[in-house]
Amino acid sequence: MRSSSIAHALPSRRVTNQELIEAVVEKSRTHFREQGLRLLETSLRRSLRVAGTEIRFLRANGEKAIDLGLRAGRDALHAASLEPAQVDLLIYAGVGRGWIEPAMANLFQGELQLRRATCFDVLDACASWLRSLLIAQSFIDSGTYKTVMVLNCEFNFKE
Repeated sequence: MRSSSIAHALPSRRVTNQELIEAVVEKSRTHFREQGLRLLETSLRRSLRVAGTEIRFLRANGEKAIDLGLRAGRDALHAASLEPAQVDLLIYAGVGRGWIEPAMANLFQGELQLRRATCFDVLDACASWLRSLLIAQSFIDSGTYKTVMVLNCEFNFKE
């Protein structure tokens, strides 16, 4: 199996640790006294430092999860120099879902115009993408499909 491309899309709203801490402390003012707020801030600062995360990206107002998934899908097709009609199988591996049935893959199949592709979801928490790669490898090895797209979208689809 050969990967032709990998693409991603991030939400546009960039949030720093400091902004996150300030927001949590501000929303907690009605529940804690000043000493508790200082303790909360210290704990959050320590936890974020240990986690190694400096920034995170959140969806801005009006930004939809599906748009980010579609952007990544289109960018991946472009980077691989593939037309949508060349994709035989789409596997949606994201934990983020708008519904269970029909599969989330059906939505992306239609929106990405993967007219020749069949599709399904793999839902196995953090292992979904790895399971999807193993399934794709099996289908390719057996000759069932030649070109497989694995799409992962880790967003809450509840707009």
